[in-house]
Amino acid sequence: MVIGCYLLVSKKDEWTYIGTSKDIAKRFKQHNGKKSGGGKYTSMHRPWELCLYITGFFTKKDRYSFEWHWKQLGKKNQYIGKQGKWRALLVLLKQKRWGKMKLKIRMNFR
Repeated sequence: MVIGCYLLVSKKDEWTYIGTSKDIAKRFKQHNGKKSGGGKYTSMHRPWELCLYITGFFTKKDRYSFEWHWKQLGKKNQYIGKQGKWRALLVLLKQKRWGKMKLKIRMNFR
């Protein structure tokens, strides 16, 4: 079971989705409709690819806060699309608050 934040990219239309979960593998299956419980937003853009996930948050609150900040940055025009979400992630990781944590990024290159 992997706990962290993640970035999904739709194989259908290149939409992106940022989320957090205490079990990323299970949540990914839910987003793709292979398990019950997938979100309304993500069902319209299936199938999804897990682009990356981030682990190493001190607390659940830190993980949810990171997700929120990543989503807020991702709403700005310069951070649209997959590359934009990458740039927003790099901006976040440079902030002192997140630098204190030993966050690990795992990327999926399919």
